[in-house]
This record gives sequence, structure tokens and C-alpha cells, in this order.
Amino acid sequence: MLEEAPVQQRAESQQRPASQPGESLSFGAAAEEFVRYLRGYRSFSPSTVRAYEIDLHQFREFLVEAIGEVPAPEAITRQQVLAWGLKLRGLKPLIIRRKYASSPPLRPFRTWAAARAILR
Repeated sequence: MLEEAPVQQRAESQQRPASQPGESLSFGAAAEEFVRYLRGYRSFSPSTVRAYEIDLHQFREFLVEAIGEVPAPEAITRQQVLAWGLKLRGLKPLIIRRKYASSPPLRPFRTWAAARAILR
């Protein structure tokens, strides 16, 4: 879902079963499940969900650029998130807070992942 996928692929990814608590997920799988959580359980507006989805995609791209890979969510460090934050300079404070919130080591992604024992 974080990659540009055809509409059919997006619909199929929304039908996949949720992970089980304690199951290790890749960043992409965890991000997709988090977006489904925002749509369903949290009932966020489509615009808000899309903004979080874009933020996660941008964070993923930053990780590839900065360290050459996308680590599992539990391996992402606070320093990596802070380095990403330095690239956000010049954006409005509200946008920066939302982007930080969608990055794995910070809330709400971290809270969601910890509840499912994806992050320790």
C-alpha cells in the first residue's frame, strides 16, 4: 500500500487478515496493517488516513536513502527518526507533528505496534 499500487492490489491488500499479536512484520506489512487500523478501528477520515500513508511512505524512502534498507519496525532507532525530522525543516509544525506521529518509534504507530507485540 505504501508503494504506488493499482487499485485492485490495494483492495486485495485491505482484505488480508490482520497479523497475530507477537508476529514479526516487515515495515511495509506493519504500515499497511496500521493504515487499515486507522481506517477501521479509529475511523479516521480518508484524507487523514492518506496523509498518514504518505508520511509512512516518505519515512520508508528516507530509510532507504539514509541506510540503504528498510529495517523491521523494531529495529528502527530514535536517531533515524530524528534524522528524518531534520529533513522536515520548513514544514508547518502541525505537519511535522503528524509525520513524527506516523513514524514507527513514535505514537500512534508505536502504540499500535506495541499493543500487537510487533515492537518490544
